[in-house]
Amino acid sequence: QGGAGVDRPVDLAPEDLALVQFTSGTTQQPRGVAVSHGSLLANVAALFEVMPLSAADVSVSWLPPYHDMGLVGHIFMPVYCGVRQVLMPPSRFWQRPETWLQLISDERATQTTAPNSGYSMCVQRVPRPARRGLDLSSLRWALNGAEPVQAATLARFARAFGPCGFSAAAFRPVYGLAGAIFAARLGSIFPHSFNLLISINVLCLIIVGGIGSLPGVALGALVLVGLPELLREFAEYRLLFYGVLLIATMLLRPEGLWPSPIRQRELHAHEAEYGPMDEAEASV
Repeated sequence: QGGAGVDRPVDLAPEDLALVQFTSGTTQQPRGVAVSHGSLLANVAALFEVMPLSAADVSVSWLPPYHDMGLVGHIFMPVYCGVRQVLMPPSRFWQRPETWLQLISDERATQTTAPNSGYSMCVQRVPRPARRGLDLSSLRWALNGAEPVQAATLARFARAFGPCGFSAAAFRPVYGLAGAIFAARLGSIFPHSFNLLISINVLCLIIVGGIGSLPGVALGALVLVGLPELLREFAEYRLLFYGVLLIATMLLRPEGLWPSPIRQRELHAHEAEYGPMDEAEASV
């Protein structure tokens, strides 16, 4: 109290308040969420299960400690698992992004975290001469979160710093939920996520536009890009709503919203001869 330390452990119950976390305020006024010590410890333990760091690991971070990813991932997590944590001021990274990579190289760090924009800044602002002395081969976990994760950015980073020993397999996208404090899911996006991303995009174009329809492809692309953005008010649930709408389209309009002329003629011919298709025929 009053800046003075304590000479004995403080007795705390799991339900006691640990911190108050506020939402970002992107879509509405920031709202505070009371996080108990029990919830905080459970989240750090869950994070440790998917990223089992130990005293043999070294973590480097420039993330501000007033952000949940910096506080939980690089202050609470190291205390929990005993990892050696090296911190640098965020302003130092923003002024010279190469200082973050140099610190990783010097400390032989095995884990680090940054938002998507941080990796993008390194690609854009770290000159080639500054890359020559870097050794990033020790990194096993390079987390990316707090912003939309762009596969193209990670691919550019991997190409730019591959000669420095960086392995794209170290990338881990961190999709956090404010209510879940820090991490909802950790998993490598290389090399399989590009196939998944392409599959989702193609599926959207087929479901919305109809196979073989150029206007339908344009409509599907518009829905693919624009609809999740329009659903931002639903926060983390917007992709769930997006998926429900796609499924509803697939069930109610299996031919697509804008089928090709050939497909339209086939449908009209079928209806003229046999009547409207039932649900089983439509699904097939």
